[in-house]
Amino acid sequence: MDPKAVKDVVDRVKAEVGHPTIISNKAGVVDGKSIIDLSLSEIQWYVTAFHDCWVLFTF
Repeated sequence: MDPKAVKDVVDRVKAEVGHPTIISNKAGVVDGKSIIDLSLSEIQWYVTAFHDCWVLFTF
């Protein structure tokens, strides 16, 4: 994740539409496996709360 890229997008959103009242952050990583074929450690690697927190802290 690129913190500067997140900040650039946040700045653009604020400039174009103002400060949002709701943020929905839906993202995922695909490696060609079905979610049922992933190990717990792979799921923890791909799905992290840190990314959501970074977006929220930036706003």
